[in-house]
Amino acid sequence: MNTRKNWSLGFFGLLGLLGEEIFAHPKDGYFVEGGLMTGLIETHERLEERAPCSGVGVICSALFMRNASPVFTAENVGWIWNKSKFKPVRFSTLKPISVSVANNAMQVKNMTAYNLKNVAVYMQLANGQKVQVATIEDLPQFTQSAVKLRYVPQIAQNGGNAQSEFSIAPSPTSDAETARMLQALEQITVNIQGRFQNVNGDDASGSWGLNTVEAAKGYMSVFLNMSYLFSSPEFKDAVLNTQFNFANGPGNESVAIPRNLNGTLQDWQIQYWLKNEDVYKRYISGTSPNWAIGVIGPNSGAVVGLGGPGVYGVKPNLLEFKNSDYNFGPFQNTTGAMDTLLHEYGHAMNYGHDGNMTYPNGTFNYNSGQKKFDLSEKNNVPNGSWYQMGPNNYTPAGMIGVGSTVWAQLGRDNKLPINYDKIATMSAPTYLSDFMKTLENMDSTNISNKAAIVGFNLKGGYQQYWTNWFGLSYYGIFNYNFSKKTGFIKRINQVALGVGVDMLFDFTTTYTHKRYKHKKNTHKLKVLKSAFGIFGGLRALWKGYALNTIAFANSGNLDVATGFNYRYKHSKYSVGVAIPLIPINLNAKINTSLLEGSLFIKEGSSHFNIFFNYGWIF
Repeated sequence: MNTRKNWSLGFFGLLGLLGEEIFAHPKDGYFVEGGLMTGLIETHERLEERAPCSGVGVICSALFMRNASPVFTAENVGWIWNKSKFKPVRFSTLKPISVSVANNAMQVKNMTAYNLKNVAVYMQLANGQKVQVATIEDLPQFTQSAVKLRYVPQIAQNGGNAQSEFSIAPSPTSDAETARMLQALEQITVNIQGRFQNVNGDDASGSWGLNTVEAAKGYMSVFLNMSYLFSSPEFKDAVLNTQFNFANGPGNESVAIPRNLNGTLQDWQIQYWLKNEDVYKRYISGTSPNWAIGVIGPNSGAVVGLGGPGVYGVKPNLLEFKNSDYNFGPFQNTTGAMDTLLHEYGHAMNYGHDGNMTYPNGTFNYNSGQKKFDLSEKNNVPNGSWYQMGPNNYTPAGMIGVGSTVWAQLGRDNKLPINYDKIATMSAPTYLSDFMKTLENMDSTNISNKAAIVGFNLKGGYQQYWTNWFGLSYYGIFNYNFSKKTGFIKRINQVALGVGVDMLFDFTTTYTHKRYKHKKNTHKLKVLKSAFGIFGGLRALWKGYALNTIAFANSGNLDVATGFNYRYKHSKYSVGVAIPLIPINLNAKINTSLLEGSLFIKEGSSHFNIFFNYGWIF
């Protein structure tokens, strides 16, 4: 027997057993854990308003858009009689752009398709004089806003109030199209007015459909151009000087269509004759403020328009104009859009189908099957089919032909307020979110706030024990918390990264033993079953605070952490508290186009976090 060899094997075997006890404690191992946490955050907010625009009475885009919102929404254009809880959107072609004073603000509403530049605002004094009180640098299409009166001091300086009358006009710095358009609006004297609504309520199964924002915009452009048409001297001259007779009869009997070849009525039809002066007066009388404007829906069949003194509607596609629609020549019928729009407006003027007020003369069948006039005839003299309005200018006789011809000529001459080629190049405005509106409208704040924060934490590291009751834990940690608060900053997001070390004190430890064989020998392996104790240590943390999307601030601190641990086999449960040791007043700078200031975030022993974690030890 080799005694030296046996002695060596016995020595190293003993070292192996001792090493298992000394260097690899059953509680040792890598771990990960995570869980929920909550705590307290304390802030103090101090903000002041910046000077919004340069120049007294100048309303720059940033200021105007503070309270800006669209004139038309999917909800308000679908107003329903005796059902909707809000007021309908009303319009008037005499004031498509309105200015007034209410709620300590200058209220501005642009119901046109134009983005206007450098618009001057005038107020009328008691003596009738008009004084300029403001300049709006950018007035977006289909937009309304409220500008606080302190930004328009000239209103108060000139005695303005809620009863004051305001008007707008181009300024010397307006662009050419703004000036042209506003000057065209000034020439409108016929008031087409009404309200947008779902004429048949929520039911779109019949001829009436559900109103849309795009349809409302289309109507505004059409009505402005129609108002200009009826207000124009060209329309007046054309209506008052026709060589044919205007006529309107009862129902659809075709008894009032002028029968003579020169477009005049026969003696037995004279009762249906409309004097030119009376027709003109009717068309310049405008409409009722309660004129209901809707749309013809997809289930209307062949119906493309409906109209009357109390209601008006066409297919939405008929509102999609282009300047090229004005380019019809002699002996060509007007476009379907202009034809239908004027046809239904004729009904709004209380004219029927029989006669030549809503149909071109001769296009409605005569009673008893008599032959209608042939619109293909191209006679060079006035007749019942084609009417010569000027050299080489023939149009269907009747109000549709006369109205559409003048309308088209005004369009070709670029006299109408709405130039469809121009508005096609204009972009819709971008409105502020509700949060940004709150931000931009804060004059100043000086608010202290204490609020709860909630979130989660993740830890990973290694724990090492020297005895059953004492060990150390080394780890890295990530925290995320958020808080909602009052004031300008509504939400704070907090993230933290750091490292830490904890002392582990276990009060109780229990083991089980597993037996296993190695070669011919049987060994007992001590396996941890459970342990319970406390921990305490320090964490070095970097903390970052995101204040909505406005600002970001960061700090470093040292936290003391303590709590209870319970372990069962590989699972670990912890509840504890982390307390910042270093008092810090973190100053987060806030700078927007209209506000500046700070949000102070306090860190200290009273701003602790409580956490509830579950982990796994490998």
